[in-house]
Amino acid sequence: MSRHEKNCTANPNRKCGMCGNVGIEGFVEVLGIGDDAGVEKLREAANGCPACMLAGIRQSKLQHGPDDEGPGFSVPFKFQEEKAEWWAEFDDNL
Repeated sequence: MSRHEKNCTANPNRKCGMCGNVGIEGFVEVLGIGDDAGVEKLREAANGCPACMLAGIRQSKLQHGPDDEGPGFSVPFKFQEEKAEWWAEFDDNL
């Protein structure tokens, strides 16, 4: 459990298991509901790391799932697709 907590996307002081970044300072502030420009700003702030982007989205409280009685997913971000692209680029740079 302590290992999970260190890397959890809900932890504002997390250490990213993908890129090694610590914390998410500045990630949450750049987002807007349904705003593609906000996602691009988030991508820039997170240096393209999808796990750090997910942490910013989760901690912004803008993303709602169907069980949250919210309006659905309001941030245009697909973690699985972003992660696949990130790892593909990472592997190409080895």
